[in-house]
Amino acid sequence: MSEDSGKFKKLLKVEVRGASIYTFATFLTQFGSFLIVPFFWKKLSVYDYGIIGVIEIIGSFLGMFLGLQLDISITRFFYEWELSERKWRVGNIWVFSTLSSLLLGGFAIWWLSLISSLLFSDIDFYPYIFLGLIGLLISRLTVVPFAAFRIINQPVLYAVLSVAIFLIQSGLNIYYVLIIESGLEGYFVSNIMGSIISFIIVSAVMFRFAKPCIKFEALKGPLRFSLPQIPASTISGLTNLIDRFLLQKYASLEILGIYSLCLKFTNLILHLHNSLKISFVPFMLKALSEERTEGVVMVKKMRSLYLVIIMAFGLSIILFIKDFVSWVDRSEYYPIIEWMPYLIFSVIISTFTVYLAPGLFLSKRSDLTWIPAVGQLLIVFISGIILIPEYKMAGVIYSRYLSVISLFVINFYLSQKYYHIAVNWNKLILLNGLIITIIAFSQTLSIENILLSISVNLLLLSIFLFFALIIAERISVKTIKTAFNRF
Repeated sequence: MSEDSGKFKKLLKVEVRGASIYTFATFLTQFGSFLIVPFFWKKLSVYDYGIIGVIEIIGSFLGMFLGLQLDISITRFFYEWELSERKWRVGNIWVFSTLSSLLLGGFAIWWLSLISSLLFSDIDFYPYIFLGLIGLLISRLTVVPFAAFRIINQPVLYAVLSVAIFLIQSGLNIYYVLIIESGLEGYFVSNIMGSIISFIIVSAVMFRFAKPCIKFEALKGPLRFSLPQIPASTISGLTNLIDRFLLQKYASLEILGIYSLCLKFTNLILHLHNSLKISFVPFMLKALSEERTEGVVMVKKMRSLYLVIIMAFGLSIILFIKDFVSWVDRSEYYPIIEWMPYLIFSVIISTFTVYLAPGLFLSKRSDLTWIPAVGQLLIVFISGIILIPEYKMAGVIYSRYLSVISLFVINFYLSQKYYHIAVNWNKLILLNGLIITIIAFSQTLSIENILLSISVNLLLLSIFLFFALIIAERISVKTIKTAFNRF
């Protein structure tokens, strides 16, 4: 066994432990939310989900500048700070981020109350939009603490807090929506209550790792890194807003509701991606800081495994979505089955940038992140204006693919220019070809028996994993057989 191979296996063990805990916590909470969804479907209409979709439109935009993106600075600079300074530096960012979020968020809600009727004429600002935005604002106050827990490498604490917050929030949602049947307004009220309780719990824990203070001099470096991210993040927020805004403008709140529900399923992939990114980014930074040449080799090996995990999870949603929606047996939700495969694969493509094009982040060129963001915004806006009024949901699908592919291409070009890490395109093409083949084959099947359908889908998922691992790391069939025999 070579020295490089031995180091990789050692790093892999450490990486797998952290990644598995982060991923488990994310999967458990998001999958739990996923299981609750069909019960809410019986109490909330597609129209209600259209209103929730509008709140999410606004929230995705506001979230880009609340806190001034300072959580990213903690991730980027933590290992560059002196050990003795880390606690007060984290606390300094935490306090400043919280105060700025409250001030900016309060101003944004007031401003939106004045123009809401122009943007969303079918929905009254009070109570729905107002309550929804209050809940979103308070929930954003835990972003910096969770970023700190991740970079300080506290996976168990991160998992415990994530699960606890999920249980509290879900319990309140269930009580207000399912038990006392207070409808959509109760849903938003329960979100506010859950966010307040979560903030109190997380803040109490945060005092172990941060010393709250305000030192403006120490904020210069983090702000110089984070503030240039805001234009790009704001543009990204607008990009995420356009398709849903055009849907409610040119289609209906019901169609927007279907799209918003589809996004709840696709967001499971993004949550998994974010949890994997939590462990991948620190691993990448540490690997490349020690020895550039050797670190690049380690990163190239590791990222293939991450991509396989994301693809397998996305494939599992595509394979089982029909059984899930059929189990709920409410006809107004059946269109979800039709659109999910197309939406899922576009989301998978959107995750490629972090693993295959991290050059701007690694080279600290945050001043250039606006370039791919502007490119994506222009493509989404132009294609959305042309396609969505004519083709409705299909237009959204076309626009999404143009968007994610263009974003990756621009990011990849800039990444290679400022921090070159080669990509094995043959491996990437084979992995994409494999998942497309499995999806296409599954769409030809029509199995009425739900147990038989689940069994066949599990088999297809197993086939994908078997061949994907061979492609990703060139693991021989003999090696896999030996591992199974030992097990």
